Amino acid sequence: MLFPFSLFKKQKQPEIKIFRPEKSDVRKEYFEVQIERTLVKSCNLSDKDQFVKASRLAKIVEYMDISKVQKALVIGCRNSVELDLLESAGAARVAAIDLVSVDPRILVCDMHDIAIADNGEYDFVFCSHALEHALDYVKVLREIRRVLSAGGAAFFEVPTRYTPSGADLHDFSNAANLRKIIESVFGGIEVLYAEDLDSEASIHGTHTARILFSTPE
Repeated sequence: MLFPFSLFKKQKQPEIKIFRPEKSDVRKEYFEVQIERTLVKSCNLSDKDQFVKASRLAKIVEYMDISKVQKALVIGCRNSVELDLLESAGAARVAAIDLVSVDPRILVCDMHDIAIADNGEYDFVFCSHALEHALDYVKVLREIRRVLSAGGAAFFEVPTRYTPSGADLHDFSNAANLRKIIESVFGGIEVLYAEDLDSEASIHGTHTARILFSTPE
């Protein structure tokens, strides 16, 4: 499935909302680093960035029918591109969370505590280049498991084979290791596809691991 760049029309300068942790939250420094990174990248909508995101979703639709998704949640989207793509692919309703919001559909929220979502509320969760930014990725995975419905599907993509620094905190090594970590939290899953891309094969120029899976009914 191809996604025309006409989806990405220039919009008026958005109102930017930023996550504010509680004063007692000891993770203040962590949030400051992540918010600064997100602010730098949230409005950087280059043609390459748009093409990368469109190509990523085109791969997903080879293995699942997005038009059957009733409610999708995007984790750490930075901007509205992935929401627009999921809607164009037929998802009935799409929402997102991030520490910075430039779109009303993006709710300001900490992915370690997705308080805005009920148990089993979403039948598809899309998490691309966000899990490596988690302070506690197991806690994030548990929250995603909580908000994902039985029989729902989830997609993860993370960079691999790099030295964690700054806002990038975890190297998951490869798709096999990423799958092992996910299974330790989710239990039984059905893997629809999983792959490793090296920097030469990856259109975004970094080593990456991807996995798309569904959960038991």
